Amino acid sequence: MVGLSVLLGPLVDASLIIAKWLAVPIKNQYGYLFNYKTNIRKLRERAEDLENSRASVQQSVDAATRNLEVIKPDVLAWMNGVDKLKEEADKVLQKSSTGVSWRFKDIKSRYSLSKKAVKMTKVVLEFQEKCKFTKFSDPPLPVEITDFTHLSYSEGFGSRVSTRTEIMESLKDDSVFVIGVCGMGGVGKTTMAKEVGARAKLENLFDVVVMVDVTQAPKKKTIQTSIAELLGLKLQEESLAVRAARISARLKMLTRVLIILDDIWTRLDLEELGIPFGSDRQLQGCKILLTSRNISACNQMKSDRIFKISEMPLNEAWLLFERTADKTFRPDPNLHQVARDIVEECGGLPLAIVTIARALESENDKSMWDDALQRLRSYDLEGEYASVYSSLEVTYNFLESDEMKHFFLLCCLFPEGHDISIEDLLRLGLGLNLFKKTNGVSEARIRTDAFIKKLRNLNLLSDGGDEQCVKLHDLVRDSGLKIASKNNLVFVVKHGDGLKFWPSKFTDECCTSISLRCDEMSNLPDNLNCPKLELLFLVGGNHPLEFPTNFYDGMVELKVVVLKGMLVQSYPSSFEVSTKLRNLSLEYCTFDKTSDISMIGNLVKLETLSFLHSDVKELPIEIGNLTQLKVLDLTGCSDLFNIAPGVLQRLIHLEELYMRGTLIRWQEKQITTSISELNSLSLLNALEIELSVYDLLPNDFVFKRLERFRICIGFSIESKMFQNTLKVRFPTHWEDGGMEVLFNITEILHLHGWRLLKNTILSEPKRSKFLKLQNLKLEYCDLSYLTEIRDSQYCETTVREITVDESVIWQFPLFGNLHDLEIVRCVNLKGIFSLAAPTDYLKLERLKITGCDIIEEIFLKKKRGQDDKSIVDIELPNLKCLILEDLPRLTCFCKDVTSLVLPQLLEFRLRNLPNFMDSNVIQDIRSSTNHSFFNQKILLATQLKVLSIAKMKMSEIQKHMLPVSSFVNVRVISLSYCDDLSSVALSDLLNEPSDLKILHVESCNLVEVVFDIQTMMLTEDNGVLNSLTNLELEKLPKMTHIWKHGPETFKGFQNLTKLSVASCNRLTYLFSPTIAVVLSNIQELSITECKRMTVILDEGNEREITPNELLFPRLKTLELIDLPRLRSFYLGLHAFIWPLLDSVWIDCCKEMMIFTAGTSSTPKLTEISINGQIHAMEGDLNTDLQRLQQQVNGQNHAMEGDLNTDAMEGDLVLQWLQQQVTDPQWMQQKVTDPQWLQQQSNDGNTSDSSFTSSAIE
Repeated sequence: MVGLSVLLGPLVDASLIIAKWLAVPIKNQYGYLFNYKTNIRKLRERAEDLENSRASVQQSVDAATRNLEVIKPDVLAWMNGVDKLKEEADKVLQKSSTGVSWRFKDIKSRYSLSKKAVKMTKVVLEFQEKCKFTKFSDPPLPVEITDFTHLSYSEGFGSRVSTRTEIMESLKDDSVFVIGVCGMGGVGKTTMAKEVGARAKLENLFDVVVMVDVTQAPKKKTIQTSIAELLGLKLQEESLAVRAARISARLKMLTRVLIILDDIWTRLDLEELGIPFGSDRQLQGCKILLTSRNISACNQMKSDRIFKISEMPLNEAWLLFERTADKTFRPDPNLHQVARDIVEECGGLPLAIVTIARALESENDKSMWDDALQRLRSYDLEGEYASVYSSLEVTYNFLESDEMKHFFLLCCLFPEGHDISIEDLLRLGLGLNLFKKTNGVSEARIRTDAFIKKLRNLNLLSDGGDEQCVKLHDLVRDSGLKIASKNNLVFVVKHGDGLKFWPSKFTDECCTSISLRCDEMSNLPDNLNCPKLELLFLVGGNHPLEFPTNFYDGMVELKVVVLKGMLVQSYPSSFEVSTKLRNLSLEYCTFDKTSDISMIGNLVKLETLSFLHSDVKELPIEIGNLTQLKVLDLTGCSDLFNIAPGVLQRLIHLEELYMRGTLIRWQEKQITTSISELNSLSLLNALEIELSVYDLLPNDFVFKRLERFRICIGFSIESKMFQNTLKVRFPTHWEDGGMEVLFNITEILHLHGWRLLKNTILSEPKRSKFLKLQNLKLEYCDLSYLTEIRDSQYCETTVREITVDESVIWQFPLFGNLHDLEIVRCVNLKGIFSLAAPTDYLKLERLKITGCDIIEEIFLKKKRGQDDKSIVDIELPNLKCLILEDLPRLTCFCKDVTSLVLPQLLEFRLRNLPNFMDSNVIQDIRSSTNHSFFNQKILLATQLKVLSIAKMKMSEIQKHMLPVSSFVNVRVISLSYCDDLSSVALSDLLNEPSDLKILHVESCNLVEVVFDIQTMMLTEDNGVLNSLTNLELEKLPKMTHIWKHGPETFKGFQNLTKLSVASCNRLTYLFSPTIAVVLSNIQELSITECKRMTVILDEGNEREITPNELLFPRLKTLELIDLPRLRSFYLGLHAFIWPLLDSVWIDCCKEMMIFTAGTSSTPKLTEISINGQIHAMEGDLNTDLQRLQQQVNGQNHAMEGDLNTDAMEGDLVLQWLQQQVTDPQWMQQKVTDPQWLQQQSNDGNTSDSSFTSSAIE
């Protein structure tokens, strides 16, 4: 047994080990069966615990999501895992709930479910352990501009699209870091900034785009908080420096970020806010976009580029109004005209347009629209329009002083839409004693200029028609008047038509200023009680207007009286009550023979007296009593021949004297004052005077005291722009009369006929410094004088313009700062500049060369005494205007260079240069020289605005002017007498400009179509040439269509207001229905001498015009002249509604008996011109045209009858001449036979032609 145990022992031990190893799994497997209910219960309990944990986490996630926080990825993964685990657990528990017995068939299911429950419980416990998160979310991401509704804001608005495009290009420019957008309040700066930001993000230019509203009174901590929140950063620190450091650190973590700072008013220190700036900005991908009403703020922020947003043009304003209120008024034609008037009153200000359109979009009652229009016209900006006023009031409150605020309000006294003279503002301010702490008129003028500049910078004022004027937006003016009423400055301003009565209800005791147009008033009121009135501004119509004797009695504080365009019969006695009067302006006034201006001498406190363009005939001795007078303006007093002797010398405080356009007979000293009286005026510093001859100037004249002057001897003063001017014609002698002292401050010098005076002015450079000379014109003078100026160190940097007369011997001086050069008919010139001396032309801004017959090139490479240098390109970096005309031998700019680069060129005019860039001429030169310029190119700037080409070979021009994209911003194109210009070439040229406003095409014999729509670039949103306002086509003999092949959905030409077509004899009609619908803004239409034209509007093969389509609703003027085949404007039955048409001229259109086959409505048309005769309208256009044409035709028939009689009488004469030879008795018998005479009368012109012909022979 022992042996057996020894043998079996190891096997038994092994069996025990195996049994133990197998016992545990077997026990577990049986455990799944016997512990089934326990396992299921544990799973259910643990699953419920996990679900509760999941709900708790979900609450935390929801809270973080509401705060725009970013949920951590592990939290989201856990929640997703729990959701999947719950689905699986629910399946197990669902099956267990059906009941599983110990029956043999359920043992397997009992085992399987129990086993799954155990495993799943383990996983549930693991998920339960992981739910103990320390942090559920991260701070929110930067709140960027994600409102992409702004992407389409500017679409359709050409003025906005072009600005937006330029801003986007600047954002892409690596050299640009700060961009400014400026404009007046309500013009759309913020909207533009939002659109730019949205597009920048969409185009992936920046990773982060944030926008912050800065406001007028910025608080740095508030701005920091806003930026930080937008960057997902929480700032809890109080220190500005620490907060700035954190913001800067956050920005440096971002690769590309755009920060938009909206509504900046003054300089903001960006580094103090934590925004990289200065040298650091180049190291970071951070760019700044600013918006501001104040252009000075943009400059203070060191903006690399500044873009100004102006008011919308009328067509865009109308489109914006349509988009906002379209559902209301478009179906109702009764609202169409009042809507147009409302848009015009808004003056292109988007804020006003949108505000009013939204206020009216649910109104169908026309009276509500009429009320809105009336309120706009009467500056009643309350209620729903208050946002317009409040926006502008914010800018007003920003003005730095009460003095400037009052100055701005003075601008509101002038008629809306009119130019406001800066000189008028100065004199009103002087009269009101507005300029505090100034000494004299010259300092007040400086203050005025400063005010004007600041108001312009704030966009409260805009540029006027010339540099001497400014303009005020109508809504700015209306807001200013409302502001004045809130600040104890009660202004009464009425300059509309039809004011027949004095607005007495406004002129009460609080009124401080009255400005009225009273040209329809018959009389003025008496007993006015205006004790606070300081300014009275009346504009008349040169008709008698009676001033009551007590008119001024109630105006004891009156300081300024301005009467314009009045017929002055007499002055009321109460005028002398105005003892505080400081400014009296009687401008454009007519004085009755009985009117006596001597009483003005009693207004001893008067400081400004103006008779501008009035017919005053003499200044009486009493005017000399005005010893406080500082400004005397006699400009344009062409009837003024006499100033009483002694008057001028008694005006001891006179500082400024203006006498342009007067005809004082200075030489008749016994009749009038002597010009030498001016010598006694020690304070005189401004003088404007015209003298007939040089000899009138006395010795020791007042020249040395003058600061501002325009002195013309033998010339008249022409320009409105006041620049220090000295013009002298044919001086008989030149002595030291003191005029030389003016040369230091002379800006315009014009010398004529100085050939014999070689040892005078220009030969003494040490005495004649010409420090400020801008314009030099020499006629019939010895040019050697300029050689003397050239050698002077003083004139090297001052001469800016030279106009050389044909008789001048050309010895061109070297002016390194020459800005403006005009060369006319210098017949011996072969070239202008030397390439060896580039300083002669580097600063040139304008170059005009005309009528120089032998010039072959502008730049000459070789200069005497210098070696050749290799020059590839010529660049004129500052040239803005280049005009080349009538240069028959000019072939190129320079034979020795490859290209001419003109990066700043704005205006380019070429005319009659037959050999310019001609391939044949160039080829000939190429074969005879080492330097080829066959491929010479003219590289123009993309900002070119004006392109004019006449009598040129267009094929050569287009070949050598590259790139074509140079024309993308051209605003004016004029092409005339270009015989090789084809329709295809014209379409290619017109494909480029996006901002073209004026197009003139004349005498181009190959042009058949001007706009071939199919070949032009069309997009779904943008139309073709939407900026074009003026189209002029003349003498195009092959043109059959202006517009051709346009789809029915074609868009374009939305701003075209004037169309003129003349002498285009292959045109049979002008518009198709598609084009007629597109041209909704046409205001002036003129068609002349088109011999084949039969109708203006023709459907042809296109669709019919629908009854509801408004065609040419803005048409004001229609001219149809010399169209012999014209039958009608339109032969269809469409009803034309032309609410603005007020002028119709029809001349030599003998076939035109009806205007349209349908009806026409022209409420403003009161008369019509037929063949040069003006006729009053009695019915509509159709009936009146038919009636008048029948009258004209009847007159023509009568004239033809007269002509027949004349022809008969002529035949009688011819027969008489012939019969006299053969039968002298024949004529006497015939002329006494009544039957024969009757027969001749009936036959008319049917006499025997052979007989007549033989008689003529």
